[in-house]
Amino acid sequence: MIKLIILSLLFSYNSYCGGWNDGYIAGYCYNQISCITPVVPVCPIPTIQCSTGYQCGYERGFINGLNAR
Repeated sequence: MIKLIILSLLFSYNSYCGGWNDGYIAGYCYNQISCITPVVPVCPIPTIQCSTGYQCGYERGFINGLNAR
């Protein structure tokens, strides 16, 4: 049972990090005609307010990518 919970958490975190990567690139290149894809920073640990899903990671990455630009 514990192994199943751990695997579920790891899958959710991987989904979150996939969203983080996609969102960071989208935010960094937002409204740019030609954009060189940046090196994406390491995926941060999800906040308590944020579930560990793809959408949450994408939104957080998008905002950070915009700010990095």
